[in-house]
Amino acid sequence: MAKRIAIVLLVVAMFFAAGYLQENAGNLAELGRSALVKVGLDRIIPSLSTAPLSAVQLTYIPATSAAPAGKERVTVYFADPDAMFLVPVSRVVTKTEYPVRAALDEFLKGPLADSGLMKAAPPMAIGKVTIATGVLSLDLPSEVIAVSSKWGSTGASMALDGIINTVSEQSWVSSVKFLVDGQTVPILFHGIAGAEPFKAVRKVSDGQNVWLYLGIYVGNRAYLVPEKVALTSQGPADGIKQAIELLKQDLLRGDFKLRATVDPAIKVKSVKIEDKTATIDVTSRFKDAFGKDPARQSLMIDSLVLTVTTFPGVEKVQFTIDGKVVSENIGHVNMGRVLGRPRWINPEP
Repeated sequence: MAKRIAIVLLVVAMFFAAGYLQENAGNLAELGRSALVKVGLDRIIPSLSTAPLSAVQLTYIPATSAAPAGKERVTVYFADPDAMFLVPVSRVVTKTEYPVRAALDEFLKGPLADSGLMKAAPPMAIGKVTIATGVLSLDLPSEVIAVSSKWGSTGASMALDGIINTVSEQSWVSSVKFLVDGQTVPILFHGIAGAEPFKAVRKVSDGQNVWLYLGIYVGNRAYLVPEKVALTSQGPADGIKQAIELLKQDLLRGDFKLRATVDPAIKVKSVKIEDKTATIDVTSRFKDAFGKDPARQSLMIDSLVLTVTTFPGVEKVQFTIDGKVVSENIGHVNMGRVLGRPRWINPEP
């Protein structure tokens, strides 16, 4: 009898713990993933990354190149609920002469409370920001380095990568150097070497690697996440074909995954690149992809355009269906248009 009571109490406690974590995911991120691992709760933070595709009613906000009048957007990188992937989010800010500073300030503020995402860095500060010949220098107070010893390796890596990816959205940033109280130091967050500058992250595909824009589900919100994978292509057109095939498959990273964005029933008949435009001819299944679910179709179109325009020499995409241009809306896009790469991904509502 006592054993049964103990089991019931354990189950009840787990439900309360899960509820608490769901309501406080943003605050718990500040503890660092290592603290959650120690108490065995790191996998309870809610994420639908592993939920069956058909079981999720998705909401997706399409990528955009527009900003409200008098405003601009900056892209910042936050962590998914499992602290495995960095998710780019575009946020509206007041127009400024210093967008990189604005982006860092928004990065430090963290995600919106209802986004389901977590801060990519524990509480910290970034002081003076300077730029010289493409090298962006970020001055950190010594207290940040002292506290980082408690972040754990995952927290330290997320903080570093989150900052580098955020500032790399500014095309003039070629590398990032971290200073502490104005001085170069050999060690940064949690033992990471910091004497040399870090190269900016450029999401450009080549014959060996491709940046895929795959999906991740947090609650019922779908986000696009760039992830680099290897190719075995024979030229750009073949590389684009391979990339589209990869977009039909979930991408596993250990026990975690990014979601396929392209309906596997779609077949690519040909890819031609001319005048910086990739013309991709697909089968008629394209029009009926995902049962014409507008959210998944929009996710698919953005995923394809963002992925294909990472290839050198490709700035635009034209889709044809069985060799013909079809002026029909699929998701949020009229497919009769030539589609340029959108400037901002995963815009906040």
